[in-house]
Amino acid sequence: MEHESQRRRIERFLRGKLKKAVDTFCIYQWIDRCHFQGWWQLAVSLGAYVPPNSLGEEYHKRLDYMLTKCRSEILQTAIVESAAEGVDQSARAKDCPRPQLSKGQRSRKVPSARKTRQLEFWQQLKEYASKNQLPLKLRTPRPQHWYNVAIGRSDRHVTFTISARDNKVGCELYIRGSKDLYRTLLSCKDDIEKELCLSVPLDWRELPAKKASRIRTFVDFRFSDAATWQSAFEWLTVTCTKFRTVFSKEWKNCA
Repeated sequence: MEHESQRRRIERFLRGKLKKAVDTFCIYQWIDRCHFQGWWQLAVSLGAYVPPNSLGEEYHKRLDYMLTKCRSEILQTAIVESAAEGVDQSARAKDCPRPQLSKGQRSRKVPSARKTRQLEFWQQLKEYASKNQLPLKLRTPRPQHWYNVAIGRSDRHVTFTISARDNKVGCELYIRGSKDLYRTLLSCKDDIEKELCLSVPLDWRELPAKKASRIRTFVDFRFSDAATWQSAFEWLTVTCTKFRTVFSKEWKNCA
C-alpha cells in the first residue's frame, strides 16, 4: 500500500495541502513513480513544478521523455473514451446493446493534428490552473475545440472555446433550455456587465430557434503560436472566475 500512500501525498501537494517543503528532485522522483504506476495526469501536473535547468541535463532528458509518454497516454485515453461515447450514443438511439471496441478499432482512432493540438492546449490549461491553485473544476480534457467548466448550477455552465481559423479564444455562459433565465439575465445586462468589468463587451445570444442560449466574449490570440498560450490561460481563468461569481448568483428581473 506504499504506492497509494505516495499517491495521496502527491495529490495533497498538487492541492496545496502539503505543509512540508518539497524540492525539485523530489518532484522529479514523484514524476518517475507516476510514470511507472500509470498516473499520467498526476505526472503531467507535477511537470509544471520543475523549472527549466533546475536539474542535470540527463535528468531533464529523462523528464521530457516521461512527460511526453504521459501526455500521449492521456491523449489516447481521451480518444478511446470519445470514440466509445459516440458508439454508445449511436447504440442508445437504435435501442441496442453498446458494442465493444476491439483493440484494433481503438488503435485506428488516430487524431488529426488539429485535434491533438486542441487537447494539448486544454491539458496545459489544466496544468496552469493546478499549478496556480485556482478554484476551477476542470474535468479531463478531450480533443475538441471546446471545454466545459461547472459553476455549481445545473442549468448553466461556462464553456471555453478556441478557434484556429479566427485566431480567437472565448469564454461563454451556456444556458440549457431556459429562455426565461436568459431573459432575466438580459434584463440585468447593465448591472452584470458592470460587475464583470471585462475589457471586451459581452455578446448576448438568445438563439430563439434553439433550446440553449449563450452569453459570450472573445479575445484575439494565435492558436498556432504556443508562445501566446500562457496569456490565453490567464485570460480564460480570470474571466471564468468572474463568470462563476456573477452568473452563479440568483438574479431577479431588473426591468
